Parts: sequence; C-alpha cells; structure tokens
Amino acid sequence: MGVISTRSSTESRQNRALNKRLLAAILFASTIIMPTALSRAATSLEIETPALPDTTSSVATDAAHEVAISVVDAGSEQISMVARLTPTSNLMAQDIHWQLRNSEGELLVDETATESIHALPPGDYVVEADYGSVHLRENLTLPEGNSIAVSFVLNAGGLRVLPVIKGINATEIQSQTLVYALSGPERGKLVAHSKLPGEVLKLAAGHYRVESRFGSGNTTAVTDVRIRPGIMSAVDVKHQAGLARLSFVGEPGAKVTWEVRTMSGPALASFEGLSQDLALKPGTYVAAAHVNGEVLTAKFKILAGQERDIMLGN
Repeated sequence: MGVISTRSSTESRQNRALNKRLLAAILFASTIIMPTALSRAATSLEIETPALPDTTSSVATDAAHEVAISVVDAGSEQISMVARLTPTSNLMAQDIHWQLRNSEGELLVDETATESIHALPPGDYVVEADYGSVHLRENLTLPEGNSIAVSFVLNAGGLRVLPVIKGINATEIQSQTLVYALSGPERGKLVAHSKLPGEVLKLAAGHYRVESRFGSGNTTAVTDVRIRPGIMSAVDVKHQAGLARLSFVGEPGAKVTWEVRTMSGPALASFEGLSQDLALKPGTYVAAAHVNGEVLTAKFKILAGQERDIMLGN
C-alpha cells in the first residue's frame, strides 16, 4: 500500500534540499592532532614527576569535535571555531593560532585568538590551528544558507619546568629546556623548547623526555614526564653541579676573552666580558682570561652545591 503525502511537492523538495545541506555540514574529513617541533587554560592543577610505564602509549592522534548548525539567510553564512583541552572541559583554550584557507589554498584567516569567527561564502575550507606543540588540521564544508560552529578537542596539557641547583640560587644564569616526544608520531623528535624558567609549555597528551641545561656550562639534567589532558604538571629538574663566579679585577675597561676547560679536555665554555657565572659539574677546571696579549690562568675545583669566586687580574 502506498504512502500519500499531505504536503505540497514544492514543500517536500525544499525540505529535502535543507536536509542535504545539514548533512553536508556534518561530513567533515578526519581531524589530525599531533605534536610539532607554548594562555594557560587547564581544568585542574597537578604537580608531579610521574614514573613512566614500561610501554608508553601514543601521543593522542584522535580529535573529537562538536558541530552546531544553524539556518541563516543566503549571504549571512559564517564559520566559528573554538577548542577545548578535554572533551569534558567547559574552558576554551586561549591564544590559539588559527589559519583558514579556501579550496584554492588562498589564506583567508591568520590570527591568534580564543575564538575565530568569520563570515564566509559557501564552499570548502581547510582550517589549521596551533596550540603550543599541538597542531590541528581539518577540512570543512560550509553549505549555502547555513552557519556552522565547531568546537575541537585538543587533548592537551601543560608542563612547567624549573631547573634548580641544590643549595644555590641560580636564577640569574640563563637556562634552556628541551622536550622530546617518547611516544606518538613525533617520537624521538624535539617538540618544544624554552629559555624561560617556569614557562608553561603546551603539549599533546603523551610521554616526554625533558632535558635541562644551564647557560654555557657543562651541567645537564634529564627526567621523563607524562602529560595528561587538561592537567598542568610542574617539574623541578635538579642539577648536580656547583657555581663558578668568574671575574676580571684588573683594568675596568679592558677587553677580556675567557675560556674554561677541564684539566684534559677542550674548552667547554668561552665568552667575552669582565665577569660571568657558570654552572659546572663537580670536577677540576682551568679558567684562562686573555687580555692585552696576556693570558691569565687559574686552576680550581668545584663540588656539588658549592659556589666559588674565581678572580683574575693584572
């Protein structure tokens, strides 16, 4: 037995066309999120240096997203985009670098914002977003007579690294933090770095190796961390080192070039100036100051947690 519609044929065709537009807006290509080679929205704060399991999981490569579709007048179409750290978080990630291109590759949007909203003609687009070391890329279709709002899930967390030398205030010495992925597509690669102690690094969920270095000295420290979505982990990286304060006490306006080396090795640090502080591994060293064609040297020993003043002059 056939089904008889009480609607006019014109109304039926209009509804079918609308349904097609709504369906097309939902059919996005798969999102890819992965770390690349640092706001600070986190749903909670957790300070930890967790031990890693024997087998590390992959840095998350799946990306969930929610789509809201509304019908608008022709010519009023727009795309709006935001991102959250976790599927359950209501906080929007801040300072995201958004880029949007049309199907011909023309760059239409290039901005850093929490929410990216733009009126655009119907068509196909590619959106890219960077949040620290997290990179997102997705294909979008904007149908005629529709506006779409997309909320991406970054599956990301934060890491704050503070390098320290036990017993010594080394805040005036420049430090460097390097973060390498231990899991996921970027495994073994440098994914983040910072020269600012305590800076929050934004990372995709996964396992990482953190290397910390102090200035031009020879001390390094390594630790492994796990990043969980929506959580900021704080790590104090402790260096077994001492501090050598090198000073030239001769003519104040002299041009001095320094070299510091171990007793049997090549120069491990060189610099110009009247003074500089160096973080060094425990051991015996030789400091040489080159000034006015003369070389002044001093032999000294450094212990862990020890501060020494090495003064040379003529």
